[in-house]
Amino acid sequence: MPLRVDRAGEKGAYVTIQGQDLSIRLVEKTVRTERDLTVKEQRERKEFAYTYVRDRYTYTPTGALKLGVACSTGDLRRAISDGKQQRIEEHLNRFVVGLEWRRAEEIRAYVSAVEAKALNDTTAGDSNGELDRWMSWARSKADSLDPLVEVE
Repeated sequence: MPLRVDRAGEKGAYVTIQGQDLSIRLVEKTVRTERDLTVKEQRERKEFAYTYVRDRYTYTPTGALKLGVACSTGDLRRAISDGKQQRIEEHLNRFVVGLEWRRAEEIRAYVSAVEAKALNDTTAGDSNGELDRWMSWARSKADSLDPLVEVE
């Protein structure tokens, strides 16, 4: 399985599976605590109703990690997390397998959408079965990525 982790010239980590880059993130959960306002800050808050306090919160790492695929919003999808009974280190193989399965499902969904569009488009003719050959190839590609499908 061609798999490598590198920096693709951008900030962040990327896993490359079969030539496709997926952005991944490892984050650590933190606990936020608020400090008491100083007398001066309390006075300013009374006078101005709202005062920005630069160092009002302290964020303390918990040691609980979460690994997942990063969305464009920065949120994590398909994530695995540390818990009371498990550590992410114990589930890295499952995570990588899940990345391949996800890519296979994306390909299958795309092929299905192309097929549905072709069936609804009565003006387009499939010259010499070119679309059928492409769909067969794409489905084979998805099967080769899917860890649940045995490829002959």
